[in-house]
Amino acid sequence: MLNPLPIPDWATSIALPLNRWIHIVCTTALVGGTLFYEFVIPRAIEDLKEEAQLAVLGRVRWVFRQIVVVSAVLLVLSGALSTWRLWPTYQGSFSAALPWWGLHVGLGLIALGIAIRFTVRNQVPRHPLGWMRLNFVVLLIVIFVASVARYVRVTLQERLEQNYELNDQSQSHAR
Repeated sequence: MLNPLPIPDWATSIALPLNRWIHIVCTTALVGGTLFYEFVIPRAIEDLKEEAQLAVLGRVRWVFRQIVVVSAVLLVLSGALSTWRLWPTYQGSFSAALPWWGLHVGLGLIALGIAIRFTVRNQVPRHPLGWMRLNFVVLLIVIFVASVARYVRVTLQERLEQNYELNDQSQSHAR
């Protein structure tokens, strides 16, 4: 696979795995944070008075807002870098993975939009936990679709390599 621009091997050996790691860590922070915000905190504060519950939820929301904003920015940047790197293959030998890439990006942007909308605003939404549940499900679907896209790319790569080996062997026998 050719690089879109000539980049030294040492740079890609560091930058590309680091980029993937950043994408995975930010995804984990969003999914884990959403899971904690949605399922753990409400149970932990259910015995508190309503004023205390609102105070705790407000403080947690303020902290989670920082995680959401940083993760969203890094996810978009790392996703853009990965897309830039893989785009030529999506236009060529991995074109079957392109719809999965599109679904991953589209649903991912929806999930980021929901997370940002309900954590960055100064007023608390009427049903924040319902939206967080929806976003949690969307985030899980985004991860699944990313896994399918990667599976399709890897499977296509394996088939290309097998075909290359078969062609190479048949040419060797023909000589």
